[in-house]
Amino acid sequence: MGDWILLRHGESVANRERWLAGSVETPLSERGREQARAAGRALAATPLERVLTSDLSRARDTARIALEGRAVPLSVHPELQERNLGVWRGRPISEIRAEAGDRLWSWTFRVEGGESCGDTAARALGFLRTVPEVRGTTLVVAHGGVIRCLLGLVEGTPYAEIGKRKVPNAIPIRLDLGPGGWPGLWERHRAALPRSSP
Repeated sequence: MGDWILLRHGESVANRERWLAGSVETPLSERGREQARAAGRALAATPLERVLTSDLSRARDTARIALEGRAVPLSVHPELQERNLGVWRGRPISEIRAEAGDRLWSWTFRVEGGESCGDTAARALGFLRTVPEVRGTTLVVAHGGVIRCLLGLVEGTPYAEIGKRKVPNAIPIRLDLGPGGWPGLWERHRAALPRSSP
């Protein structure tokens, strides 16, 4: 079984300005571009077999910048998009926290027109369990919401706590998936994963 590394995109304009982007586009800030270059330096000594990235530009651009000068196959996957935040998209984080409290990070609560953390986990993990294994290392460039869900499942974090985890921008995170890889992780958590997303 191959190795897996997760990488959140570099700082976006939404991150810098403290509003919720979710599944909508927001470009990297200049700091985010520098973070992506730093991620590339951190990964320079790691041979990469392939890269899977979200189709949102902040993830794609992070991957492109981090891999500059390296001939690594890259594929783009909408299943790795950030959580769809529905009517919360585009609003200041401080407003949502004041209005929604812990529901913002809930495993089960779906904002109108959006996804819960559990929905996001089911979407991303449902995709990753179908990805063929390779012997080398796979880099996944995605988003804070996706990565916190995957890390929480890998580490056995209580579901109610998974959404509260902080995921830094553009810091490579190496995974130990345990028995069965992504399909095994799906089987271990399938009872807690929503059967369908909105």
